[in-house]
Amino acid sequence: MNDNMTTMITQSDFQFSAVDTENLTSSEYTLVTLAVDMSGSVNNYNNALKQCIKTIIETCKKSNRAENLMIRLTSFNSRIYEEHGFKTLGIINVDDYEQIRSPSGTTALFDATIDAVEATEQYGKTLTDQEFETNGVLYIITDGDDNSSKNSLNDVAERFKSLKYNESLESLQTFLIGVNVN
Repeated sequence: MNDNMTTMITQSDFQFSAVDTENLTSSEYTLVTLAVDMSGSVNNYNNALKQCIKTIIETCKKSNRAENLMIRLTSFNSRIYEEHGFKTLGIINVDDYEQIRSPSGTTALFDATIDAVEATEQYGKTLTDQEFETNGVLYIITDGDDNSSKNSLNDVAERFKSLKYNESLESLQTFLIGVNVN
């Protein structure tokens, strides 16, 4: 982590990093979070997963609001790994995504989803409290199987429901991208 980043803790005690708000120059941001399944069950799709990440980032770079996007990438198996915290899109090099961890282990999909929601919510609240306008976009990339989370599917639904009622984000879009689904 560099000097421009700060570390935060979510309500479920997940830790994440983000650009320190003192280093932000725009009045509005969209927080884009990618949570990528890197458990053993997606091993045959490792290259496709990396390509999916790159495609999402390249698509974000084509946005007419690209200068207002911040990206956070996590990978998960039985644990959640922050590959990088929320940082501005302009400093991201898509070739760096070749270096993320290789698939192994079990799948904590529900925990990773809650981590993604809560980190986006918490940083969104931090920005909103400092009078930034803030939106969120979540990408969850997985084969859909959970076999090691501490949280349940109901916990995930409750986190989305409670996010709806607080005022940390103007809007939130969520995309579930399936790997090896028939």
